[in-house]
Amino acid sequence: TYHLAGIKYANFNFSKEGYVLDEESYCNVLVKEGILDEGNKLVDLKIRGVKFIFSLYKNDIVLYEKDGIEKIERYLSRTMPRKRNYIETKPVAAANFDKQNFVGLSKTKKIVKINTDVLGNKHYTTKENFSIIFKLDNLS
Repeated sequence: TYHLAGIKYANFNFSKEGYVLDEESYCNVLVKEGILDEGNKLVDLKIRGVKFIFSLYKNDIVLYEKDGIEKIERYLSRTMPRKRNYIETKPVAAANFDKQNFVGLSKTKKIVKINTDVLGNKHYTTKENFSIIFKLDNLS
């Protein structure tokens, strides 16, 4: 089962190390999304068997399988905040496409982020490392 947690810039604090994700704020987001129980901390994620897979940003390309069909689409945003695990996507080749596609990720069998390098080679990401610190030297 995949869970989606939407974090905002307000969940970060700026320090000399870079942008630091506020743990309490992040835990509150995870509680709201039903991933953690009230009073749990980040260490409780491991106990519950929850693993961080990757972050998604606007215009990232995602491949997902739902109902036996694989689709490759452009991620736009997390939508419908009152419903859990929904994202908004659009076709890869049509960034200005007006029709939105709402995808529920709860019963998705697979989700992969596709990065493309400057030569056009595709790199499939199924796992990124989680860090609460986003260092300034990585942001340039």
